[in-house]
Amino acid sequence: MPGFEGSFRHLGNGFPRLKITMPTIAVLGTLDTKGTEVGFLAERIRARGCDTLVVDLGILGPPATNPDVTRQTVASAAGERIEALAESQDRGRAVAAMTRGVERLLPELFEKGRFKGVIGIGGSVSAGKSTTARILRAVLASWPDHPEVDLVTTDGFLLPNAELTARGILGRKGFPESYRRGELRDFLQRISSGEPDVAAPVYSHSLYDVTDEVQLINQPDILIVEGLNVLQTGPPSSTPFVSDFFDFTIYVDAEAEDLEEWYVERFQQLRKTVFREQTAYFAQFADLPPSAADAVARTIWRSINLVNLQENILPTRARADLVLAKGHDHVVDHVELRYH
Repeated sequence: MPGFEGSFRHLGNGFPRLKITMPTIAVLGTLDTKGTEVGFLAERIRARGCDTLVVDLGILGPPATNPDVTRQTVASAAGERIEALAESQDRGRAVAAMTRGVERLLPELFEKGRFKGVIGIGGSVSAGKSTTARILRAVLASWPDHPEVDLVTTDGFLLPNAELTARGILGRKGFPESYRRGELRDFLQRISSGEPDVAAPVYSHSLYDVTDEVQLINQPDILIVEGLNVLQTGPPSSTPFVSDFFDFTIYVDAEAEDLEEWYVERFQQLRKTVFREQTAYFAQFADLPPSAADAVARTIWRSINLVNLQENILPTRARADLVLAKGHDHVVDHVELRYH
């Protein structure tokens, strides 16, 4: 039950005089908001001898770089018209449709040999991260033996906001004590035992709270578990630990200064998207001047996220099977593989 997310590529055998065919990497992103970054990443990939297949998941503005697979094609794969999605101003519907479309489209392109690996770039925490993970799941499921692949995030195992407030720890959301760790361990134990239809709670980043919805996990071949706390341990009385259930783990690493800048950039982007939804928990920040929003984001990062990183997340780095170390440009500088 691998607890990882990533992509794989096969570069061929390096025998003398053997011509090696470099793989094509699919690069997915919202080209209206992340077009410059996608274009830069595609250029870097091509500079290393690979080809690229750029897929546009944008909805509103014009693409900042030319796609190989247009947003119209992705929407059409979901049975939608991109114009209708844009006109509806319903972000939830649009994200769901584009996710559906790319889930259907990528396995078909993969089987046709159009690409051999995937890199995803998303525009927000609600769309990019979940979309990329779903794409990875779709690609893994397209392998020759067609394994069943599911994804679960540990956010669903957070305590509800009402409970966090009652305990006086709403400001420590994401810290170890804010999770229902016993329920998460029980969930993983049931999955490991092969139990069918195990329910995982669902979290809404727009509502900033756990919802009443559940996701049913039915005996997958591969389960990807993603979250802040997957490598954390605790006192012996809390065994087994969550990490004990994983066959392979990956830690994505970066300098704290870069993480802060990325957090601020994401916060500013969310002000233009998720925060403008009427039910959004952070709607109060949608109309802040950019300078004020910058100050709020840095305060949140330094008082909550940085503390959690230093106290609870960074110490788990050494427990990972693989560390992906990223530079300030989001590109992986180097990897560290732990030998068993």
